[in-house]
Amino acid sequence: MVCVRGTSELLADAALDGDAYQVPFEEGDGKVHRGFYKAATVAYSFVTAYLEKFYIGQKLVITGHSLGGAVALILAEMLRRNSRYAPQIVLYTYGAPRSSDTTFIESAKPLIHHRIVNHNDPVPGIPTTWMNTPSHPKSMYLGHGTVIALHPAAGLALLIVGISNFGGDAYGHHGKLRHFMPVEFGEGEQSSILWEPGCSTINDHGCAKALKQVNGLPNRGSWLRQLFEANDHFMVSSYIPGCWASLRRWQQAQEHKRSLVTWREFSWMSDALANIEKQLNDINRSINRIPSANERHQERILQTTSLKNELKKLKETRDRLVALHSQTVSEADVYGSYAEQPEWVQESLDRWNAHSENTVPEQLAMIPPAAVDHDAEIAAMTGGHAVGAPFNLDIDSIV
Repeated sequence: MVCVRGTSELLADAALDGDAYQVPFEEGDGKVHRGFYKAATVAYSFVTAYLEKFYIGQKLVITGHSLGGAVALILAEMLRRNSRYAPQIVLYTYGAPRSSDTTFIESAKPLIHHRIVNHNDPVPGIPTTWMNTPSHPKSMYLGHGTVIALHPAAGLALLIVGISNFGGDAYGHHGKLRHFMPVEFGEGEQSSILWEPGCSTINDHGCAKALKQVNGLPNRGSWLRQLFEANDHFMVSSYIPGCWASLRRWQQAQEHKRSLVTWREFSWMSDALANIEKQLNDINRSINRIPSANERHQERILQTTSLKNELKKLKETRDRLVALHSQTVSEADVYGSYAEQPEWVQESLDRWNAHSENTVPEQLAMIPPAAVDHDAEIAAMTGGHAVGAPFNLDIDSIV
């Protein structure tokens, strides 16, 4: 397993994050984010040196969170281009920003990539699809920052123009999206369904501006609100509890021969999707009633085309929900190839079930509350020591 850490050293990592200049991907096709590519190149040298000594055909699981997810994608594609490793690579990323253009994404399609995103995580929305910083971004940020201080409107306009991508393909996302969608029932009850909605209204609220309301669906704040309430981006307080809830859901579905989505959840989501479909149809009809001679006719054609596409995706989303509700789960679905080693699975489950929070009786596995202390939470999960916590040192046992 190769794990690439997320943002840790604030200044150094911020410089990597902000260097969004697109450079050619020398190992293949397309262009990539220069800052992430630099980090991936360093990681590649380290990883290949290790693999040269110890690799004998094992599966390579590559993973990363946030900045680490973007670097992990480029690293995984670099390794996939080596025929020795290509068949055995699987990539998992959590809350990763965009790191490559559409040409790279198309050429990297054979790479197996599970891209996991929380509902209100702002980081996967950056860099924006239109962004491309200059080849020397530091001087651009300093110069435009001065103008912003003296003349905010003009300075911000210069900054936006300075980071706009006027040539080349747009930034995009690679991989199969797995979306953590919160399901709220009131009275403090909240679950999280990990699935593939498919429609823009849920994935990024792309049609939310056209809707008067999105009845029943969890509200996804504006990008600035997501930025300042970014708890959905953190690994310990967000992604790990979400993954835990998903594992419990699959375990209980397998143990009790139930579907992955309860009837209560299915009804809630079906009603929400039906409400969205009605609103989209109403908007579409109101647009079509405007006389075609109107000077904004071309704009209305684009609007109705977008709405029709979203309606089609809504149908696909509903079909996926029905499939999820009717899906039964086998032991192999939950534990993979380890299901063929029942003794190992049972031994692991005994340790897992020794923790009371892992034996929630309801199929609706509620997400645990956010951690107050991330170091302590990780230590509790791994059996390690939290940095800064009191430590009992037995000198006699050492001597």
